[in-house]
Amino acid sequence: MTTPPASDLPRGLVGDRQLVAVQTFDIARLTSHPVPIVPETFIAVSGLGPKEDSNGSGKTSFLIAVSLLLADPQWRLDTNGGRPASGILFHPDAAGVDQTHRASPVDHGYIVGVFAHPADPAADPMTVWIRIATTAPYLQANWTEGLHLADAATDHERSIQADDLWRALVTRQQLSARAMADTLYGTAPRCLTYLDTALRPPAPSLLSQQLTEMEPKDIAGPDRSVRHEPSAGRGVQPARPGTGKPDQPRERPGRA
Repeated sequence: MTTPPASDLPRGLVGDRQLVAVQTFDIARLTSHPVPIVPETFIAVSGLGPKEDSNGSGKTSFLIAVSLLLADPQWRLDTNGGRPASGILFHPDAAGVDQTHRASPVDHGYIVGVFAHPADPAADPMTVWIRIATTAPYLQANWTEGLHLADAATDHERSIQADDLWRALVTRQQLSARAMADTLYGTAPRCLTYLDTALRPPAPSLLSQQLTEMEPKDIAGPDRSVRHEPSAGRGVQPARPGTGKPDQPRERPGRA
């Protein structure tokens, strides 16, 4: 078996660390529990929604959060400043929260990721914070060495901690949406996702049904050739999950 050549592209501040945990604050109706991530494995995202099935359990919302954290180039953060990302923030109407709870929409929230070497996560971890807002600047990023997570006992208490934790980060390290990807992850994309959501503009992708709209040069790149085999895969279409809107898990208290 041929060993693929090692990439000589800069890997950014995160380097060869891998994502090992995600924590969210006021993102859709996701709770603020830290979610462990096991690198180099297949991870099935599921849950139990309000109708006792997986619809509305927050699957798409979580995947959107991870794709933003990893600066998926399809979000076009370098040109739109992250404005489409503001649609993932908690809003009681979109979340289907009962009006008796008197929950209010939020004007900002956070996505946090811990990056570490899987063999020894405690040796050299790094925490990345993404702040998403309904007004400009729509997306900002910051980072720090070590663990920098909310650790209070309840979801409400952890949400209160979030603003203080963001303010505690070094201001001069703060990154704009445009600079985030290259500074943190280098010039090679860290993440590519197919998200069936209206929050970001559609684009031809190897992961979606729009593959048929791509030219061979867009699939293989300018320095590679693609063999044309018209009969291969004819009539095969990937499944299209979801409804185009972020999923939402069961009720959680919003900000009054």
